[in-house]
Order: sequence, then C-alpha cells, then structure tokens
Amino acid sequence: MQGRRALRRLVEAHPEIVPFAELDRLLLSYGFERRPVHMGVLHYVYVRDKWVVTLPYQRLHVGAQYVREVLRILDEVDEQDAAGDD
Repeated sequence: MQGRRALRRLVEAHPEIVPFAELDRLLLSYGFERRPVHMGVLHYVYVRDKWVVTLPYQRLHVGAQYVREVLRILDEVDEQDAAGDD
C-alpha cells in the first residue's frame, strides 16, 4: 500500500514525464486487469469493475492527458473503496 501511494505521488507531481511502465504498475496496484491486445495494436486496455482505461504504448512517456485521466479514474476508485469500507 505504501509503495502505491509513493508511486501515485510521483505520477501526480510530474504527469508530463510518466514512463509507461510506471503507469502500468500503478494501475495494476489498484486492481486493474490488463487485457490482452491484438497483435500489431500498440494500445493496452485496463479494466476494473465499471472503469476501462485505454493507454497507447509509448517507449518514453505517456501523454499528460492520459495520465490526468488515469488519476481522475483512480480518485473515483479511491472514493468507491472508501465508501465500501464504511
């Protein structure tokens, strides 16, 4: 849990320079399942409950708009998880 928070803080601090591998690791730590993609497609799909995230694979950094969208979805996941703990 502590590692997930630290990774999220790092991603939030610099959304314009997030490597794909770190965003992948963050989504998986939140319980998202990475779905297989078709050969030749350079996108990855992550699914958890009602949320679906599609990310283009990029060698250097994921676009900041994708990172912001992932962070918005993770906020919703955190809210749902907190409501479920009550």
